[in-house]
Amino acid sequence: MKEIKKYDNSLLVYLKKYAPLACALLVFLLSAGFIFCKLISLKRYNERWADYDECGAL
Repeated sequence: MKEIKKYDNSLLVYLKKYAPLACALLVFLLSAGFIFCKLISLKRYNERWADYDECGAL
């Protein structure tokens, strides 16, 4: 029984130690992915409407 408690305790220590780091890394990667997708979307939008820049329609 003592070995099980040590395992559970070490698992909790491990989670407490690395969970904030993992969450911060996840937030960073999601933010970078969101920014990347927005930039790609904006680039495609600008390429689509680039032909109409000189006609005065916008």
